[in-house]
Amino acid sequence: MPDFASYQAAYIRTFKETTFTRELRVVPCAASGAGPSHDVYVMRQPRIWGGFVMTTNGLGQGRRAGGFELLAHTDRSGDKVPEALSDVAAVVMARASKPRAGERMRLPQLEHGPAHVVVSPSGYVAVAGCRVDLWSIIPVTEREFDHINRGDVFDWLEVHAASFEKTTELLSRWRLARASTKAPTSWRCAAQVIDPCPEPNPKPSPSASWASKY
Repeated sequence: MPDFASYQAAYIRTFKETTFTRELRVVPCAASGAGPSHDVYVMRQPRIWGGFVMTTNGLGQGRRAGGFELLAHTDRSGDKVPEALSDVAAVVMARASKPRAGERMRLPQLEHGPAHVVVSPSGYVAVAGCRVDLWSIIPVTEREFDHINRGDVFDWLEVHAASFEKTTELLSRWRLARASTKAPTSWRCAAQVIDPCPEPNPKPSPSASWASKY
């Protein structure tokens, strides 16, 4: 595995080639005792998709197996989302295990980040011959967190990707779901409230990933 600077350069180059994104800016993040130093890259997605994707860069350095980086899909490039993703990364790196597909995470009260999230797989990239998994972190409300069991997270994601309105609502969550021990049961978007607990998909698709659509 290359040194930190070489890893970062190789990772972001491969990420751009894989996702067809364009780098807008880099938000440096201070190293912590929870894990390696990292930065958050703010990337613009292709115009046909719209929106932005934030990716950590540095978490996977030094890991020949089990390396990963975290993603946040958003509708805006600011609103402290890079800092929020970094806060979540610090919590994840402090754990003994790496993220798992469909995992729900209740987070401690963070300065910027959400209180509850789910983890969605978004593929992987190869950096210096080593696999680095990509995990999308999606904020959810407290009601959703209690409602979603690990087995039907993918059904929930598929329902929210089924329409433009619900997909738009998902992309707005990082800027609306700020750190709070009392997360709201719904978020308002485009002058309407999106149902935070839709009925399960009648045809489960366990391998589907909402983030793979972006």
